[in-house]
Amino acid sequence: MTKLLIALATTVALVGPAHAKTYTYMCRMGHKLYPVTLTTPNEGDCSSPYSVCDLSGGTITWRGVTFRNVSGTQEDCKAKFTATRDGVTIELCTATQGSANLTVGKDTFECEMPESRGPRQLPKSMTGTWCYDQEMTKLNTGYEVYMRGSCADSEVIVVRVDGYTASSRRCTFDKVSSPIDREYWAWGHCVESAELGVRGRRVPMGGNGGLRFEQINNQQMWISELPPTGGPAR
Repeated sequence: MTKLLIALATTVALVGPAHAKTYTYMCRMGHKLYPVTLTTPNEGDCSSPYSVCDLSGGTITWRGVTFRNVSGTQEDCKAKFTATRDGVTIELCTATQGSANLTVGKDTFECEMPESRGPRQLPKSMTGTWCYDQEMTKLNTGYEVYMRGSCADSEVIVVRVDGYTASSRRCTFDKVSSPIDREYWAWGHCVESAELGVRGRRVPMGGNGGLRFEQINNQQMWISELPPTGGPAR
């Protein structure tokens, strides 16, 4: 069974050896995201042919389960990490251009680092006026669903390529990435006031400072909050 792994990854220095690193990817399963985290406590300078590059000895954590004593090689992949726990083998095979494959038992996940696509804005197809659809939102837990059309009896948001306006809140994106087609992750801030245009309180955009925008088609868009680990280190 193949699932799409949205890799939202950054490298963070850990306390310990000078070249210890942690790599975190976000895994998409249905409409939910789960992190898979790789640690390489003994990693050296792998870019130099004369230096020691030890990728083994770390951990892979997937859905709350930590696989220890990871074996890291550079044979079949640019870097391949494997470990076994309770009879289940996990393998992370990284390639170039920010892509990788994650295999857990019989399940394979396709991986991609959205940072490799670089920062971007929302596409123009997402801009304009959207109407909140209460019934569709009830059917899709964790999402707010918006439709094109008449907004006479519903809440309205106006989406721009660099932010959006809703009621008394005007939001501006600081960064946007696109892990897969038609899906955009945005981080930014909002200004709240009784009247738009009046200086008000500045707050993070979304409960964790980020929102996910998914354009289902030209007439429907889903918006949800990103999980706490859904964004890059900032």
